[in-house]
Amino acid sequence: EEANQSLINGLILDSPFSSFKRMVHDVVTTRAKVPTCLINCLLYFVLRTVKKKTGVSLADLNPIKMVEKIKIPGFFMVCKEDVISKPDKVKDLYVKYGCKMKEFHLSPGEHQTSRDNKVVVAAIYFLLKCFDATGAVSYKHLRDHETGRNIVCRLLLEKKKYHDTHTKNDCP
Repeated sequence: EEANQSLINGLILDSPFSSFKRMVHDVVTTRAKVPTCLINCLLYFVLRTVKKKTGVSLADLNPIKMVEKIKIPGFFMVCKEDVISKPDKVKDLYVKYGCKMKEFHLSPGEHQTSRDNKVVVAAIYFLLKCFDATGAVSYKHLRDHETGRNIVCRLLLEKKKYHDTHTKNDCP
């Protein structure tokens, strides 16, 4: 696990879910009044079918149990009205996240809403800090301006030599 983490400088986690089963329950119960026992029965058959066809157990997708082991800087963002990845569940992931270099940002809107430009720029700055902390690159200039609903960012990067003395386990 640590070897894989050493290859990654930072993570942008946009609407991550804390548990697949919890996410399904949240989505179903916000759209209709369905008894939990019925959701569990249907979920059982869906999970069994997916595992049989793909070999993947969706029931095992439970990031909340593993997140404290992650030692990579993480930027969490979620929309305030998100019913797929509820903000309180994303906040739980953020709180348990294993790296001290982390940020949490709320954006207006729902799950499919374009992220607020300020949050997008904050995510870019976060990644630049992650790269700068490892010595991989340094940034000289970041300029952003809005064009309608899109944001245009220009990054002028200057390559730097990677310092062999730096270890990713330090979690910059």
